[in-house]
Amino acid sequence: MRPQWGLWSARYGCADGYWQKNKYIKVYSILVLAEHKIELFELDRETRHQFINDISDVSRILNDTLSPIKINVEMQGNVVPHLHCHVKPRFETDTPGHARIFQGAGTAILPAAEFSAMRDELRERMSGNSKARC
Repeated sequence: MRPQWGLWSARYGCADGYWQKNKYIKVYSILVLAEHKIELFELDRETRHQFINDISDVSRILNDTLSPIKINVEMQGNVVPHLHCHVKPRFETDTPGHARIFQGAGTAILPAAEFSAMRDELRERMSGNSKARC
């Protein structure tokens, strides 16, 4: 596993999922492509479709589990040149409110019991969501 990505959550079709323990962005998730590629267009059609499906599946699971008002999905890579996607559930109570989350918003660690309970529920929901590997 890649500890720099956060706490590993699950293996999807062609990506590994990780969670960040940041209470400002509750269950901030990152999906990291298993093979090393930098750009989405570098993937063959099947892998590209699977990666997008993985992102969609994680977004749906987070939505169904947490009932956010919005799921933000971001692919950047200017800091870490490896294809990955940030999946961020957004809530009316987010800090700094319903506005854009700025990079300098800060980090605060969720209490262990709260994080563990969310992790267990999400892992249970995600375990039945495995797909054929790319």
